Amino acid sequence: ALCDPAPYSFSGDPFLSPGSRRARQGRCAPSAAWSRRDDFTASARAARSGTWAWGGFFLTIVASIIAIVICLALSAFFSSSETALFRLRSHEMEEEMEGSSGPAAMAVRELTSSSSRLLITILLGNNIVNILAASLAAALAVRLLGFDVGVPTAKAIMTVMVLVFAEILPKGVAAKPPRGVAIAVGLPLYIFHQLLRPVHALLDKAIDPIVRRATGGVD
Repeated sequence: ALCDPAPYSFSGDPFLSPGSRRARQGRCAPSAAWSRRDDFTASARAARSGTWAWGGFFLTIVASIIAIVICLALSAFFSSSETALFRLRSHEMEEEMEGSSGPAAMAVRELTSSSSRLLITILLGNNIVNILAASLAAALAVRLLGFDVGVPTAKAIMTVMVLVFAEILPKGVAAKPPRGVAIAVGLPLYIFHQLLRPVHALLDKAIDPIVRRATGGVD
């Protein structure tokens, strides 16, 4: 080996002159060039780590915003479905069924056959996506602004966003031509409705007796 500091650090070696001993010990000392290279490598690693950290932070923000927008769109879907399906008159549905025998029209007919279960489906879906959107917005605001400022800021922004884009606008649009909107939302809402059949059965057993007592046994 060119450099083995153990034998050359023995000061009592009788076979080495003082000059040879210093020369060989000098070969084991780290050079300035190696020190500069180590410093450059450490700096490069630190810069790369910082870049990755900022990139991950940016991707987290973008993903959170996209998820919030998706939740608001789903909330608007449920709100417009509620308005369109509950404003739909029976004669309008019969006219639509006569003119179309597609799966969307059949789905609307099945959905409107039980208004209580339809309402449960819409309210569950709407509340799930609204709560998820509010949670994502609060987490994002806390990360950007801190807890004391982020939480009230997220509440204020999400209240306006949900009220305008997930309630007023979709319900206003669905109220004008309810039949067309009902056909458009019928099939996807029916699929979600079928996924909630165990929930419907559970709520029917728990809520129906309370409703009947409250209404005096009137269905």
